[in-house]
Amino acid sequence: MTLEVRDLTVQFPTRRGVLTAVDAISFSIAPGEVLGVVGESGAGKSITGLAVIRLLEPPGRVASGEIRLEGRRIDNLPHDEMRKIRGRKIGVIFQDPLTSLNPLYTIGRQLEETILTHLPGVDARARALGLLKEVGIPAPEARYNAYPHQFSGGMRQRVVIALALAAEPKLIIADEPTTALDVSIQAQIIALLQRVARDHGASVMLITHDMGVIAETAQRVAVMYAGRIVEIGAVHDVIHAPKHPYTIGLMGSIPRISTERQRLVQIEGSMPRLNAIPRGCPFNPRCPRRFERCLAERPDLLPAATSLAACWLHAPA
Repeated sequence: MTLEVRDLTVQFPTRRGVLTAVDAISFSIAPGEVLGVVGESGAGKSITGLAVIRLLEPPGRVASGEIRLEGRRIDNLPHDEMRKIRGRKIGVIFQDPLTSLNPLYTIGRQLEETILTHLPGVDARARALGLLKEVGIPAPEARYNAYPHQFSGGMRQRVVIALALAAEPKLIIADEPTTALDVSIQAQIIALLQRVARDHGASVMLITHDMGVIAETAQRVAVMYAGRIVEIGAVHDVIHAPKHPYTIGLMGSIPRISTERQRLVQIEGSMPRLNAIPRGCPFNPRCPRRFERCLAERPDLLPAATSLAACWLHAPA
């Protein structure tokens, strides 16, 4: 496995107590695989990605668990060693490309700087031009000395993907890479991520709230709720036969053009605050199928047909 996460817990100490944003989650990503991580805002998706690359803002910290990249544990590495891994072994694509691009430098200079930082001695300009061509920038030679503000949103996102690929990383963390783009550009970025995983053999952790993007891009999906993975399995199985009531609600809220519906399905209530996560199953206040055990005991992931679901409905009889 390229990435293995075991019992990862992320906490934020505050004056009112310790808040647990990610609660003992485990998953892995194989070489060339795209794992989708999906859920509502506040579920812990982005925090999980930041924990993997060790970019949590203080006072956030990894309280427990292990993160292994190609078998090597990286969650306890010194800061200087971790800096060498970022970019070289792990590439990151953030939601807003303008947060990743320096407006004062041309994209060519930024690409060359990244390449020479991790691959000293290579022909940085030739590699940068090759990357721009690979990600679909038209006439890369002509655009090489352009500044970020001279590109459209979709083109800037392509440049950020080129930056993430600059040192041929083994893992790419893509945090909402298509959210700010129109549908046609989204499709192009999705196809590009798929090609990166296939052609480069890179593992991709795709963080999004959009099940449609997951269906088009990923091979497996992990559904998060209140800092925990509540369902994980193959995309086809989770989308067409969801096993956790939360996943069922997410799928039911997607409008379908094949059927007439007066109102969309709605999951009642909202994601609990980190200081007010209910006892038992965190989803129980919103769950239409809850019963007594859900109010008292928190379920771990249980076998549910071809998936795993953290729901007592799938507990052995």
